[in-house]
Amino acid sequence: MTSNIRHDIDFAPLLAGLEQPLQLVSEPERRQELQTFVNAARPQVERAAFDLLSQTVTAFNDASRDQRARLEYSDGSLHLIFGSPSESSDPEPAFDDSELDKVTLRLPKELKQLIDHAAGRHGISANNWYVRELSRTIARHVRDSVRDASREERHESRRRGFNRARGGSLRGVVGGDHE
Repeated sequence: MTSNIRHDIDFAPLLAGLEQPLQLVSEPERRQELQTFVNAARPQVERAAFDLLSQTVTAFNDASRDQRARLEYSDGSLHLIFGSPSESSDPEPAFDDSELDKVTLRLPKELKQLIDHAAGRHGISANNWYVRELSRTIARHVRDSVRDASREERHESRRRGFNRARGGSLRGVVGGDHE
């Protein structure tokens, strides 16, 4: 088991890049107007950079089985974290075991053998492996649906002219275990 590798993401150079062209403006009043615009654009630029990083993490996780990446916002800054799939921070959904339903699955023999092997590697029964993996899959589906709905809502708000520039912040974890 390898340990997680953590990289801090610093948006300061990106945001400073917005201000550098202001040095070309010789008229102080015009430069101040443009500085006000740049300051108002910062949350949108940060959000766009965060969305781009989120897409990159998702593409990485979809392409890699040996490593997983996730974005984590904590202590006032963004971090990119790499680790093995078993070290994912995705919480496993908890279900009430008092009421159980029986499901019969028909699987190709080779797939069943692979699942039995994976369960054995994790020291759990095949049944527990199925429940865990199905729980993770449905949790990802729900999380992706909520994220997509939120993204659609943001796009709709932008379309209507809503300005999120006042006091916005980014919080949460993106990416995770995509087995």
